[in-house]
Amino acid sequence: LTLGLLDEDQQKLAEMLRLRWELSQQYWSAIARFGGERWPLEDLPWQTTGLRLESEYFSLTVAAILVHDLVRRKATDDDLTRTVAIMERLADRGRVTSRMTKNDPTILLHTPGVTMPLAGSERTGGQLMWRMTDFSAQLLKRIIQLAELSRNIGAQDRLLRLAEQSFEHLWKRRIDEGEGSGLWDNIRAVYPDAHDAGLRMSWSITERVTECLVAARILYEQQPIRSPELAELARELLSEATHLFGKEQLEASAAPDGSRARAMRSIESRLDHARSLVDDRPATAFALALPVLQELDTLAQARGAAAQEV
Repeated sequence: LTLGLLDEDQQKLAEMLRLRWELSQQYWSAIARFGGERWPLEDLPWQTTGLRLESEYFSLTVAAILVHDLVRRKATDDDLTRTVAIMERLADRGRVTSRMTKNDPTILLHTPGVTMPLAGSERTGGQLMWRMTDFSAQLLKRIIQLAELSRNIGAQDRLLRLAEQSFEHLWKRRIDEGEGSGLWDNIRAVYPDAHDAGLRMSWSITERVTECLVAARILYEQQPIRSPELAELARELLSEATHLFGKEQLEASAAPDGSRARAMRSIESRLDHARSLVDDRPATAFALALPVLQELDTLAQARGAAAQEV
């Protein structure tokens, strides 16, 4: 809409579509979170209103809409924590993070997949069905998007661990050899009891996994979550280290190419680097300050021992 590639009529149509998309998103997000106590989305699985179908896949679809809305309106910690719990339950119920039991009906979620009748298609012939087999990949993508949104250390840690488990599940489903090697989808690699699931190359699943990798790159390109408490501790460590460093500088200077002089230059460089990181990466600054303090203490002890010998 902002590149100027559309004419006036196309621009109006695009804006109307965007408005309806945003309104639909807000509507389904409100439905998913309706009520003051338990969210309807937390009552798994989600049931469609028209055909009265229910599946974890539909819960995941509504959760995906909710994730987009949370990104748009800057989610609260409560919203985020509850959504994380939903993702964990979906991963468990979908047997992504838990094992498949004997004759487990959950296998139908992955193969042959969830089918959705396309309303109105019967008017032009036979009833058309939309088959969805990408539950695991969709779940991973939403988990990564939530982790990108999260600014809560505890919630993001849960999401990252869940993402690792989900990605491991998907990685095992790659085709190892033959046509389509390195692509997806080998269901029986993770669900050996899925006897009816043959080895089939799926561009849909492969494309979904690629989307997950792109989302993961976006996640890791942003700065890690900043801990105010750790930032304060890092500043206190750096303050003490700076003071001790200045004290060491007051002592009799050694030759500029001596070991003590080289150590002092190294300490000064590391202190400057730690100070530059304290606002954005306080944990790293904290970790850098500790060995500096230890080295300054070693220099002080060596100087004290040398003075006693004299």
